[in-house]
Amino acid sequence: MSYTGRYELSVDPKGRVVVPAAFRDDFGDGSQISLRRDHITLYGKDGWDAFITRFRELRSIGTVSSRGFMTIMASSAPVHPDTQGRFGLPQRFRDAHGIGGQVVVIGHDDHLAIYHPDRAPDLAVGDELAAFWDEFESLPL
Repeated sequence: MSYTGRYELSVDPKGRVVVPAAFRDDFGDGSQISLRRDHITLYGKDGWDAFITRFRELRSIGTVSSRGFMTIMASSAPVHPDTQGRFGLPQRFRDAHGIGGQVVVIGHDDHLAIYHPDRAPDLAVGDELAAFWDEFESLPL
């Protein structure tokens, strides 16, 4: 599945976030969260499997160091959404990005990205948006 959209969501007092309803079926067993520089990723089983397979390949050819590989592995954790689609963001993940009562979740094709509201990328506007549409409309899609 390709994850799309932008969602402004609440973090409940227990540190849980709700997976957007359209995607809940994809985030059962095998879901993983992982820290990144400016956000937290949420992968379903297939997305995580594809990511980790490629990451292992990059380690095996020396593009990723063993320490870098270990850093990502140590900065990742399995999550199991409940029947209402909520999953817990571990405290260390929330602390790393200063996440409190709100998050912005953005679809990034093969995963969802969870941002602190002040750090979520803004949508293009004005000249930047016009330049994007010029580029987009010239693509051979």
